[in-house]
Amino acid sequence: MVATLLEPVRVFTSYRDSVIARSQNTTNSLSTSLTELLFETKYGLRLEFCRRNNSYLIKICDTSNAVGEKNADHTNRCYHYRILPDWQTSFIWQNDPRDDCVVEDETVERLYPALAPFFFAWRDVYETEFERQECHLGSHVEVFPNARARVAWEMEGFFMSCWLASQNEVESVEYYSSSKTCRVEKDMMALELHKFLGNMGSLLEM
Repeated sequence: MVATLLEPVRVFTSYRDSVIARSQNTTNSLSTSLTELLFETKYGLRLEFCRRNNSYLIKICDTSNAVGEKNADHTNRCYHYRILPDWQTSFIWQNDPRDDCVVEDETVERLYPALAPFFFAWRDVYETEFERQECHLGSHVEVFPNARARVAWEMEGFFMSCWLASQNEVESVEYYSSSKTCRVEKDMMALELHKFLGNMGSLLEM
């Protein structure tokens, strides 16, 4: 059961090794240690496998301590974001009754400099595949050539949503994958992760 649940993680680390700073080889059986690192990204997100009293928890931690530009707007507001793949947009919006708008690249770079280059690279993967498959010309085919490529990209988007939701000033992040929408919040992150891993695992089995 654990091996099946972790298969989307293996797919992510194999396809997107450029974003991985450290990883554990999850192809083999996990060790018997209480807490084991599965991977750490270059922007500071860690995924850990924790054993507790004959049960387990897959836990996300932010170790980056990365802080963007400090200003009154950044420190005094609670942000609600949504990340939505939409060709030729920034892929990120701010959900706010007063200011529901696209978040421009310059704002991402200013507020979240540790994440920005990896977020832009992730977006470029989608844009490239979208045009390669001629989706912009109305081909109506899948953006990604196979399920593993799709799962790797979806997992990366979810992990970045988790990193963003971990920041002090961020209340929640809605992540729109091609199969479901997740609302990522600090207190519910582990639960959403387990649900998302199960969903991605089902895609790999199709």
